Amino acid sequence: MAQHTRKQEGPERRDRFRARRRRFAHAGRPRQTSGAKAGHALQRRLRGYPFLRVGLQVKTLVSLAALFIIIFGCRYAAARERVRNSLPVWYANDNVRYFDGQLPPVYLRWANLESEGALGITQTNENGYLEVVLDFYQLRNDQDAREVLHHEMCHIATWGSEPVHGPAFQTCMAEHGFIETR
Repeated sequence: MAQHTRKQEGPERRDRFRARRRRFAHAGRPRQTSGAKAGHALQRRLRGYPFLRVGLQVKTLVSLAALFIIIFGCRYAAARERVRNSLPVWYANDNVRYFDGQLPPVYLRWANLESEGALGITQTNENGYLEVVLDFYQLRNDQDAREVLHHEMCHIATWGSEPVHGPAFQTCMAEHGFIETR
């Protein structure tokens, strides 16, 4: 009879032991939230579809690419703004440096000259003042913008002489050492 009672206590004792082990299994560890449980459930469902899983490496790579674009986009925008704001200063400095301040004051502005097929133009505006227009979309750095400005300054110095790119203009360009742009 002793053996019989032992057999009956055996399964009960094992069940109590299992319940106790389950109760203390999570001791010291935080319980999973419903979001974590859902994440684990999603991972279990995606096991058969490895192309749908996004790893930490991919997320990190995407984040670094976005950071790179933001940083260098800001640097590019700052450089473009510096070129845009430098035009009047360049004209004043180069007028004194190359033409002894003899060129008249002109209206300087940036515009899209793609339809004209030019990097810069010198013209008279509706008020009769000379106006220099540079193409903001094609002149992306200081050196290119300044070379086109020098070209237009020679147009101002030889304003009224014909032809526009004739001998007087060519002499002005050569005399000041300006580089001919396109």
